[in-house]
Amino acid sequence: MKSETQDNNSNITNYSITTCAKSGGFWIRGIRNKTVISEYKHYKKAGKGTAINGKGFVGDGGWKKAGVYSKGHVKATLKGNKSYYDHK
Repeated sequence: MKSETQDNNSNITNYSITTCAKSGGFWIRGIRNKTVISEYKHYKKAGKGTAINGKGFVGDGGWKKAGVYSKGHVKATLKGNKSYYDHK
């Protein structure tokens, strides 16, 4: 399962964080301190959070066991920042 959120805020200095329950886990995503974040944990399966900026640089949190946050972080760009989660 993959999902994506994209910031539409060109002012990357502001906080723009969204949190929610997602696909059997919990997902934190957005922009924090000029950093794109995707932090995901699944309650019963391995989970992964991945952040990608507008230049294509990737911050991959790697696969983490159930109940542990995978934290993908990368320096934000003015546009094109994306956050993803996955589980298996």
